[in-house]
Amino acid sequence: MYITKKKEDSFMANEILSGVISLVVTVLSAIITTVLLPAAASWLKSKTASEKLKSVIDDITITVKTSVEMLEQTTVKQLKADGKWNADTQAQVLQDAVTQVLNGLTTSTYNYLKEESDDLEGIVTRHIEAYIQSKKADN
Repeated sequence: MYITKKKEDSFMANEILSGVISLVVTVLSAIITTVLLPAAASWLKSKTASEKLKSVIDDITITVKTSVEMLEQTTVKQLKADGKWNADTQAQVLQDAVTQVLNGLTTSTYNYLKEESDDLEGIVTRHIEAYIQSKKADN
């Protein structure tokens, strides 16, 4: 009888432990499903958007720098040597730079900028002018 009582107590303890474990698993599953997964998805979405924006900024910065420096070394240098560097030629070189930058952007950067603004030329022009001003400030 003592052995039977011990088996019954052991069986009851196992049943209680099994019930507690089931309850804990159910509660944890609910927490994971309702709190942690949406939070993780939101974090991942914001991280992805942030990385996309960083990529766009890097692409436009590199493209502007490359285009402006190339035009400075070729067109601007020649115009200055010929004594033809004036407001009209400056405007033309700026337009050439805008065209080169727009053509040099990656497709994803171009599409991102197009989604964000209807004035791509304006955005690129501001980046070019900011880059030129920063170069002047450094000299």
